[in-house]
Amino acid sequence: MSVLDVLWEDRDVRFDVSSQQMKTRPGEVLIDCLDSIEDTKGNNGDRGRLLVTNLRIIWHSLALPRVNLSIGYNCILNITTRTANSKLRGQTEALYILTKCNTTRFEFIFTNLVPGSPRLFTSVIAVHRAYETSKMYRDFKLRSAVIQNKQLRLLPQEHVYDKINGVWNLSSDQSGGYVLGFKIDPVEKLQESVKEINSLHKVYSASPIFGVNYEMEEKPQSLEALTVEQVQDDVEIDSDDHTDAFVLDSITSEWVGLPPLPSARCLFGLGEVDDKIYVVAGKDLQTEASLDSVLCYDPVAAKWSEVKTLPVKVYGHNVTSHNGMIYCLGGKTDDKKCTNRVFIYNPKKGDWKDLAPMKTPRSMFGVAIHKGKIVIAGGVTEDGLSASVEAFDLKTNK
Repeated sequence: MSVLDVLWEDRDVRFDVSSQQMKTRPGEVLIDCLDSIEDTKGNNGDRGRLLVTNLRIIWHSLALPRVNLSIGYNCILNITTRTANSKLRGQTEALYILTKCNTTRFEFIFTNLVPGSPRLFTSVIAVHRAYETSKMYRDFKLRSAVIQNKQLRLLPQEHVYDKINGVWNLSSDQSGGYVLGFKIDPVEKLQESVKEINSLHKVYSASPIFGVNYEMEEKPQSLEALTVEQVQDDVEIDSDDHTDAFVLDSITSEWVGLPPLPSARCLFGLGEVDDKIYVVAGKDLQTEASLDSVLCYDPVAAKWSEVKTLPVKVYGHNVTSHNGMIYCLGGKTDDKKCTNRVFIYNPKKGDWKDLAPMKTPRSMFGVAIHKGKIVIAGGVTEDGLSASVEAFDLKTNK
């Protein structure tokens, strides 16, 4: 069995794991070690050690090492800060982590017992961000943009070992899963290719690359060697990929990275009210499921939060803002059918309401506001590409 076949460290939440499961797997690297960390949610009053690897967060009690937990980055839904009541530090700012494993959600609160140290926040958030921006190393992707200017877009640390011409793609989508198949003629060439791929897979499985880069002043010890309380130097995390969100500094004309979205998505809509950014619905990049969730970015707090969900799961829609309101128009629903529904969101009241529907159900269209009307042009309908144009009067709701 390949070492990757039993990879669980980054995609599971486990409690009181064995000493064997506490050890690093091939490709897993310890990035930071923080002593004097309290698991305020589950073990309030218990001083422990928190370990940050490129795949997960591990916490264990210093008094009872068998009291521990392992949090895989792929299970994390949100990382933020909140005020917590620690038995050892009293009321203080703590690290809050919301996770989902299978169908169960878990909340974790970690408090740094060393006053004035930001390392708990910076290490965990930076490494998780590096993990999120390097998922291509671990995820199976179809129909993604891997070709640019007729050249393969290589990931950092990725190398091309061979190029095989004359390969037929016989892959198919069956019952929600994917079956990969390739045909190479003649048979001798196919057998050579299979042998080469198996050989490369064995080499990779022995020491996988998970795509999370980092720099630190001092080489960390192995997990097994961490038996006494100690303080390490600060760690600087460096990811070759970009963060998920950016803001353009109009003065310096430079793009500045923002905190990444809580979940990766595409085909979403963007709105803006009172300097806050709203990311509306879309399609989940991992599961390809349609979304109804709405995210709001507050530039003052530098945090993402979830607001009232859209009444319908939709993607490929359009979103526009006008006079403190956000409008969501059209798109495709879970059944891949175009919809003509139109919604309005009032950020102050926090609710969505239906407006008069569009005459033509459509997705992937253009929108502009002109003289009190929302003008809708082009896009894709059930009959294919469309050149039709219609306008919605904001005053008459027609």
